[in-house]
Amino acid sequence: FLPFPWTLLDKLSALADKPEMPQS
Repeated sequence: FLPFPWTLLDKLSALADKPEMPQS
């Protein structure tokens, strides 16, 4: 398992969930 796409997705998700998505 290469933690490459997962790390990028995690970072992208966190970044996309930070800007203007305070739904949580």
